[in-house]
Amino acid sequence: MTGTWPAAVTVQSDQLYNLYRYLWDESHKECRIAAAGVKQTGAHEPYNLYKYLTAAVRAGTLVVIRITPSPGNFIDYDQPSRRAHTLLATAQPAGGNYCGTGKEQQDKIHQYRDIQDIAEEMQAIYQVNIAAHWPLTSFFFEPANEPNYEWYGKFREQGISVNPPVNNKQAWIEMDDYFATLYDKAKKLQPALQILSPSISQSLYGEHYHLGSCEKWQVNGDSKHRSGIDFMKQMFGYDPDAANPYPDPKADGFAWHNYWRPGHEAWEPIQGQEPSIDIPCAGKPLTDTVTIIKSDHVIQYLSIGMLEQIGPRPTFITEADRKSPCQDGATGAVVSKDADPAALRDSLVRFIEEEQWARSVIAWLLVNQDKNEAGTCRDAGNHLHQNYENNWHEAYMEDDNGVYEREWFRLWWPTAW
Repeated sequence: MTGTWPAAVTVQSDQLYNLYRYLWDESHKECRIAAAGVKQTGAHEPYNLYKYLTAAVRAGTLVVIRITPSPGNFIDYDQPSRRAHTLLATAQPAGGNYCGTGKEQQDKIHQYRDIQDIAEEMQAIYQVNIAAHWPLTSFFFEPANEPNYEWYGKFREQGISVNPPVNNKQAWIEMDDYFATLYDKAKKLQPALQILSPSISQSLYGEHYHLGSCEKWQVNGDSKHRSGIDFMKQMFGYDPDAANPYPDPKADGFAWHNYWRPGHEAWEPIQGQEPSIDIPCAGKPLTDTVTIIKSDHVIQYLSIGMLEQIGPRPTFITEADRKSPCQDGATGAVVSKDADPAALRDSLVRFIEEEQWARSVIAWLLVNQDKNEAGTCRDAGNHLHQNYENNWHEAYMEDDNGVYEREWFRLWWPTAW
C-alpha cells in the first residue's frame, strides 16, 4: 500500500470483530466469550478495513478500538425508570447471562454488559491483533462511548426519568467505580492491554464550565459546586479533596470528544503549566456569562489537578469536528458540510493546529455505512435522528449510485499532514 497513513484511527469493535461465546452447559452457564475473530467477506477473506489497519499500524498509525456495544450493567436494563438506575461494578451480568441464539443474544449484549464481559472482549481482540503481528503499543481500547449521554442523558430526550440522573453526583461515582473496577479486571487478564478513559459527552455535566464562559456545570448532591467529572476520582487519579501526590489513574491514557463552534478554534492562552479555564474563571459568579472564553478546546475546561494527570500520558481526541445543527442548535452551524467546504477545511486545520493537549486528533467521521434516512436533525417529538447526525459529519456519502468523496474532505485531507 502507498500513500499517507493517518496518525490515528478510531474504529468500533463490532464493525471489525466477531465474538464467539461458549454454548450453555453446566460449566458455562453465563455463555462468556470464548474467542474473537476478524469479520470475513463472502469470499472468506478478512475485511479490507482490517487489512488496511494491519498495514497502517506497522507504519506507525495508532488505533483506538471502541468497545461496541457497551451499554453498562444496570439493574433496570429492561425497564428504565421502574426501579433504581443502579450501575453494577461487578462481574455478574444484570440479566443473568448472555446465552441465546441470533437476535436473543444480540438483544442481551445491547442491554447490559458486566465488567468481566468487556474485559474478556478486550483480551480476545488483543490476542487476534497480536497474532496478526500488530505492535503491542499500536492499539488502545476505549471501554465505552459517552456514557454520561448513552447511559443517562439519552433517557431525558425520551422523556424517561432515571434515578440517579446524569446531573446527580451519584451517577458519576457509579461510573467511576464501573470503569476503575473494569480496568483492574482487564489488567489482571492481560497486563499489556492499553485502556483509555471513555470519552465523555460535551455539555452534559462533565466539564467545569459551559463552553465559552465561566458559567459552571454543577451536579446535584454536592455543596462545593463541582461538575460530574470531578467525582471520577479513581479513573483520573485526581481527588479535589485530597493533597498531592495523587494515585495512578485507572487508565493508561485519556480520550475525549471535541466539537466546536465556528470562530472558536483558537486555544485560550493561560499563564501556568496547566492551561485550565479554572484560572481565568477563579472568583467569578457561578452563573457568570459575561466573561468571554474564546476557546472551545474541551480539555481546557477541566481542573488543573486533572490536567496534571492527563498531560504525561497518551491522549486522543477520538471525535473532532465542527458542531452540527444537532449539537446544541449551535449558532452558525451550516445545514450541510457541503455548503462551504473551504470554511470547514480551514476550521479543522486551525483547531487541530491549536490543540495543545491531545497528541492525536481524530477527525470525525470517515464513513457511516447507512444512507441518509431523515432530512432533519430531530423529528416533531424532538427525538434525535442519529443517522442524520452521523451523516452530517462523514467524509464519504452513499446514495443509489454508490459512494463518493465529499468536497470538504477532498480539500482538507492533503492539508492534514
